[in-house]
Parts: sequence; C-alpha cells; structure tokens
Amino acid sequence: MLTYIIIAVLLFALELTYFRIADYFNIIDRPNERSSHRQVVLRGGGIIFTFSIWLWAAFYGCPYTWFVIGLSLIALISFIDDIRPLPDSLRLLFQFSAMALMFADLGLLRIDAWWMLIIALILCVGITNAYNFMDGINGITGGYSLAVLLPLLWLDTNGEEAGFVEPSLLVIAFLATFVFCYFNFRTHARCFAGDVGSVGIAFIIVFALGRLIIQSQDITYLILLALYGVDSVLTICHRIMLHENLGKAHRKHMYQLLANELRWPHIYVSTLYMVTQLAVSAWLLLLPEWHWVYAICILITLCTIYLLFMKNFYHLHQEYLDSLNNASDYENHLVLNPRLFKELLAEAKDSPRLRASYDLRNTSEDQSQRMLNALIPGTEVPIHRHPTTKETIVVLLGQLTEIYFDEEGCEITRIHLSADKDNRGLQIPSGQWHTVEVTTPCVIMEVKDGPYQPVKPEDIIQK
Repeated sequence: MLTYIIIAVLLFALELTYFRIADYFNIIDRPNERSSHRQVVLRGGGIIFTFSIWLWAAFYGCPYTWFVIGLSLIALISFIDDIRPLPDSLRLLFQFSAMALMFADLGLLRIDAWWMLIIALILCVGITNAYNFMDGINGITGGYSLAVLLPLLWLDTNGEEAGFVEPSLLVIAFLATFVFCYFNFRTHARCFAGDVGSVGIAFIIVFALGRLIIQSQDITYLILLALYGVDSVLTICHRIMLHENLGKAHRKHMYQLLANELRWPHIYVSTLYMVTQLAVSAWLLLLPEWHWVYAICILITLCTIYLLFMKNFYHLHQEYLDSLNNASDYENHLVLNPRLFKELLAEAKDSPRLRASYDLRNTSEDQSQRMLNALIPGTEVPIHRHPTTKETIVVLLGQLTEIYFDEEGCEITRIHLSADKDNRGLQIPSGQWHTVEVTTPCVIMEVKDGPYQPVKPEDIIQK
C-alpha cells in the first residue's frame, strides 16, 4: 500500500512538472470549428499513463519487457504528433510495430498462425485508434478508462481468471487515470490527454484485455469496450455512407452531438458513458455462462439506441454544418454568426475567468494571431503590454472600454468601443500598457503579429 501511495504522489508531481514544460514550450490545444471546447488548454497531459508504467517497471520489475518497449514507442510517436502533425502512414507504421512488440509478450508471434496474427494486429490497432477518436470532451477518456480498468482489476483478483496479468500493473494504471481525471474530469479542464494519452491508455488496456482473452479463451470480454466500439464503428459506417474522408476530423460521434448540438455539459456526457459501460461490464461479470447471448443482446441494444438517437438528433448537426456556409468543405470555412457568438458567451459565462476564446488560425505554425474573445462584465484582464507587436481589436457584439496606462501604472485615457456605434475597433501600439473594462457581454476579434506567445511576467502590471 505504501508503494502505491508513493507512486500516486510521484504521478501528481510528474503531471504538474509536465504542465510547466508544456506551458513553456507552448504545447497547447487551440479550439477550432470542429472542437468541442472553446478555450486554449494544455495538450498531452495523458503522458502520465506512460509515466505510470515506467514507474511500475521501476518499482516492481519488468516481466513484460516488450510491452513496455512497445508502449514507449507508441507514446513517443503520439507525443511528436501532438506537437507537430505527422503523416497517417508514419503513425500507423509505429503503431503496428509497437503492437507487434506487445504481441511478443502475449505469445502471439507464431508463424504457423500468421493469418490470425494479421487479424489480431488490425483489430488491436483499430481499437487503439478508436479510443483516440473518442477522446473529444472533458473527462471521457479518463472516466471511460476507469470504467474499463475496474472490471479488469476485479477479474484479475477474483474468480477463475485471476492472475491473468500482474495486479500491480492495473492498480498503477488506475492510479494514473485517477490523477489524470483530477485535472481533466471537470468543467474547465486543466489539460487534455492528447494522442500520447488516449493512445497510451488504450495500449495498456488492450494488453491487459488481450491477456484476459488468451487465458480465458473467451473473446466476449471485448464487451468491456462495448460502448466505445459501437459509437466508433457505427460513426465510421455513417461517414462512409456520407462519402467523407475518414482521415479528416469531425463532430459526428454520438457523444459529440450530446455535447455540442444538445449542449449537455461535458461532465454529464462523460459520466453517462462511464456509468453505462460499468453497468454493461457488471452484468457480464455476474453471468458465469451465456456470455455470447449477453454480448449479442448488448450489441443489438446499443446499436439500436445509437441509430434512434441519430435519427432524432443528427439533423441538428446538419444545421450546424449548413451554418458554416459550405457543408461539403466545412473544415476550411467558419461563419462568424450570432449562433457562434451565443455559444462563446455561454462558455464565457460558465468560465471562472468570465471569458472564452476561439482560435481563428489555420495551424499553430501561422505567423499571426487571430482569435475571437467572448467577455462577460466582471472579467478581470490584468494591465499588460505586447512589446513586439501591435494589437488590433474589433468589437463584433456588445460594448467595452479600452484603458491605457503609463509606465507607472497610472491611467492615461479611455476609449469606448461598441458594435453599434461609430468606434468599433482600434489598433493598440506595441509596448502600450492597457486593459479592458467590459460594459455588456461582448465578442471581440483580436489580431496580433507573429506566432502565439504567452504574456511574460515582466509585461504585466499587478494592481
């Protein structure tokens, strides 16, 4: 128990250390038209899952050497992809290679059953990528992973299948997931998992689930991933029917419609998926026999729910696409309309800072900063300056006042801006100390030169 406590403390410390590194190197996730969030958030917090397995190997030895090497390999390529997008072919090459290393520990690298090996590789890589596809809202990756790890841990310590994997591995993976949920399973997430997180925890779960299936000779234990499986597979089928490019990001998953079109809070949607999967898994564990009958009934039930949901609510997503003015190429178009402003203001109202941002850049490599900012009266913006760039502000909705200060922090002048009056925007000189006072809920467009750089402490006046 003491070892687990020490590892949990180390995981917290490692996560907080990563936050500082990610903030320094600007490893962030900026929202766009296909995002389910509106604020800039640190990316890659899910690296803690890989850290946890390294700690497990350090404290408990490494009986699964090839698994740990495979996890490190797939985490590395995923982390690089989080920083700078890589070609799909390169990522798949690393994923299949990492999965082959895992199979060495699972005892599946057999030449006499090469065709089964190929099928298993495709299935496991598919599950890993499906897990990644489903990582789109606060809490869902962490919450769902807890819902999968709990039944695995129970099976590993009870009943006929006990001992299919080292229990300490599952316990430490559970601790890492709990730590990650502390920072992510909340209305305003401190970090996102990133590919390094969603792919990493999927790799760990696939390994444990693989050992369970091999020992029990019961493939119906895949039901422990039933909810993700149904949502992923049916969404892919839907997109194929729509002749969409499967490599393009989208917002067509059931959980995305719940969070975006129906505007359920992210935490509610993640909790729904978590609790539903726990219930599905619990009934499987309670049934000593009839696993196949149960599996078929559950899959039919979940598929029916998915299809009925899409029949009733998919039109809302289509309306969203239509609002972007060109549904056939919506990735490249964004219409600044009242609906977008309303969504941003709702996000700002729920934020402790009373503001929310929306990135308008094409990529993080753009040599200019363009964003929307929704501001609610009462938000506090510190007096600051931008030494190397001018800042252009245009008020699209509402009213605010820009306030200029001198080097001593004394107020110089006020400039009132309104979307409905003559003064609708201004250009703030580089190096000018300023802040903003929000009169009514408003949405502004901000434009600055150069790539994004956080404001440095020396460029802020504390009052």
